[in-house]
Amino acid sequence: MPFPSTRVIHPDWSAHHQPVATGTLTGRCTITAPTAAAAGGWDPQTGPTTPADPGPGAQVHVGAFRAQALTTREQSRDAAGQDVSPRAYLFAVAADAAETPVGARVRVDECPDDPQLVGKVLTVTGVTHASHRFERDLYCDLDLTNQPAQEEP
Repeated sequence: MPFPSTRVIHPDWSAHHQPVATGTLTGRCTITAPTAAAAGGWDPQTGPTTPADPGPGAQVHVGAFRAQALTTREQSRDAAGQDVSPRAYLFAVAADAAETPVGARVRVDECPDDPQLVGKVLTVTGVTHASHRFERDLYCDLDLTNQPAQEEP
């Protein structure tokens, strides 16, 4: 137990460690809030309740990210008569990134460590908040069945 006039964790703990976490964000992404026309979300039984590409919404974040697959295999299920295969990802963005709503879309713009991730669109299913924050963690689903059409170079 600390003495009454001391703290176990320094008040600048998060601020001190954020630059280290930011240095691990090697990709670039664009996060777009869902549009009113595409209002919906995620149904755990049927998957996304909005289309994979609902059209442009307000940009919430454009910047660096790091992604980590939370599972190594797809979780196939039926969604409105269509087989879908979402995969869970943990996306980390800078600690000071703007608030990201559940249902937002994350488009991977650059990913030097895994170029095959570029162009993929994921759906935010959860956002973590914490008292000691080095980065903002977003839980996302990558639905490989319902990706927007890729533009040809």
